[in-house]
Amino acid sequence: MSDERKIRVVIIDDHAMTRMGLSFMLKTFPDITLLGEAESGVDGVNLCVAQAPDVVLLDMRLPDQDGPKVAAALRSHLPTVKIIALSSFDDHDLIKRALQA
Repeated sequence: MSDERKIRVVIIDDHAMTRMGLSFMLKTFPDITLLGEAESGVDGVNLCVAQAPDVVLLDMRLPDQDGPKVAAALRSHLPTVKIIALSSFDDHDLIKRALQA
């Protein structure tokens, strides 16, 4: 499949094992290109601005800022990017803020 038709993805998650597992899984799909990974919100936003992904897999709890803040920053730079929130926490306020972002 040509690169033009592939879904371009970035992973932003502070856990190396999570990034490794997601990366491994995504690389098995011929219609997905993994553009890169970041372990912090700042690095993730910078990577996304540089690479302009179609989709971002975004952890909702990062060491430098929470997911909703990162999502808002991503949307301000890349208004058409699709963001998939990743979390193992049952935090209704975090979920609400993520959806608003």
